[in-house]
Amino acid sequence: QYSEKYVSEVIEARIRQIFDRIARQLDRINAPELPGGVILIGGVAALPGIKELAKQYFSGNVKVFVPDQMGIRHPRFAVSYALGLYEDRLSGIDRLIGSRGGFW
Repeated sequence: QYSEKYVSEVIEARIRQIFDRIARQLDRINAPELPGGVILIGGVAALPGIKELAKQYFSGNVKVFVPDQMGIRHPRFAVSYALGLYEDRLSGIDRLIGSRGGFW
C-alpha cells in the first residue's frame, strides 16, 4: 500500500519532467511563448494545481480546456471531443482521400 501523499509526489515528478521536456523543445525551436498560450487537455488537466504548475514552465497564458457540451464537461473528454469535431468538419473529398490512405 502507498499513501496518497507518496502517489501525488510521484505524479507531480512525472508531470514536471513532461513540462520540462516540452519547455526545452519550445526553447529549441525558438518558440518559448506560443501565440495562443498553453491549453491543458485530457484527464491530467483535471488534477488540482495543474494550471499553477504549468505556469512555472510556460510563459504566456495557460488554460485548462473543459468542453461545455452537456454530458462531457470534464477535461478528460477534450481530445475525443476535438477529434469528433475535426471528423465532422471534413469535406467529402477529405474523407475519400483519408479512406484510401492519402495521395500515394
